[in-house]
Amino acid sequence: MPKIKCLVSLLIGPIGTGLGNILGGVITWLNQFAGWLVSALLGGFGMFIIMAGGHYALNPIATQNLAQVGFDNLMMTGLLPGNMAMAGAAFAIAMRTKSNGYKQYSISAAVTALLGVSQPALYGVAIPIKKAMTAIIIGGFIGGLYAGIVGVKGFALSDPGLAALPAYISPDGSWGNFINTLITMVIAFGMTFAFTYFGSYEELSQEEIEEITVNQ
Repeated sequence: MPKIKCLVSLLIGPIGTGLGNILGGVITWLNQFAGWLVSALLGGFGMFIIMAGGHYALNPIATQNLAQVGFDNLMMTGLLPGNMAMAGAAFAIAMRTKSNGYKQYSISAAVTALLGVSQPALYGVAIPIKKAMTAIIIGGFIGGLYAGIVGVKGFALSDPGLAALPAYISPDGSWGNFINTLITMVIAFGMTFAFTYFGSYEELSQEEIEEITVNQ
């Protein structure tokens, strides 16, 4: 996996800063007219932003939102379904692979993604298995679309995942936002898991598996 990361860094890393600046401006502009679409796009395509390092541009926006209006409906809303989608894909691959080493890796990557850190699932599952990547895009987009439509908000800055669930509890004591957060997670995880598990699957070569599992 280090070779994969190095290759991605060499190809995409240099444009990360510029992409981040552009991303910040586009998101700020688009959120004024269609905030729900921002959540859907981040849910479905957030992994490409992460690959380019553009997700770092979301932190200042989220921090500013929290300071000005008391909640964030961009990063905390959009990246959550993306992380859940990657967890769903990784769990599905863990159930389908015949390699014990890759099964253990995929389970670990899935748990990590559930907790809000998606890089292991991104580099170990989404990138090498293109059909899993497609499932992540679909599941993450639909989960993000739901989150955007119902107006899911985060009330504290954290890596969007199970570990950050308290950040989605509204300060006024109502439970609507928290329930919609859980529904968002179930949609993104469940749809991606189903697409990956029941879709066609071609086992990676032993060399590819060793590249991911041994050199992680």
